[in-house]
Amino acid sequence: MLNLSAGKCVRSLSVESECNKCEVVCPTNAIAIGTSNIPAINFSTCVTCGACGAVCPTEAFTLDEFSPTNFFFDFIEDEENLISCRKNVPCISALSVEHIISMAVLKKEIVFDMGHCDGCDIASTCHKQILKNHEEATYLLESMENEATVKLENIEIGRAS
Repeated sequence: MLNLSAGKCVRSLSVESECNKCEVVCPTNAIAIGTSNIPAINFSTCVTCGACGAVCPTEAFTLDEFSPTNFFFDFIEDEENLISCRKNVPCISALSVEHIISMAVLKKEIVFDMGHCDGCDIASTCHKQILKNHEEATYLLESMENEATVKLENIEIGRAS
């Protein structure tokens, strides 16, 4: 289940805020800015991909079943460097640029399994967000002159051959 801490939302902190990142990234239009100027969630259409939480500047959105911070700590302790919606995240778009950079720096290389995106029902916005996050993370890593890499590969883990 998706949760919203309305008091953390930048729109509740500033009535002049026009932030709508959560609404824009939501692949099912389950998030809409309501008349109270706060995002409203339609739980019947939410697919709990987590993309809204990754783009939220104040981390106002959380998922019951997935915490990017807990994932970060588990992932850096594991020898594996693959991130896949079929293995360890609800959607790769659930990871913020900050989490991606931090994992890449500590692991030296991480791989996003993009092999399921083509047939995915939520790819309309989530795939674009994954690519945007990848581009930004890669740019920042290069700007920091860090040799860590974030690769996009069509591995399709879990798909029958």
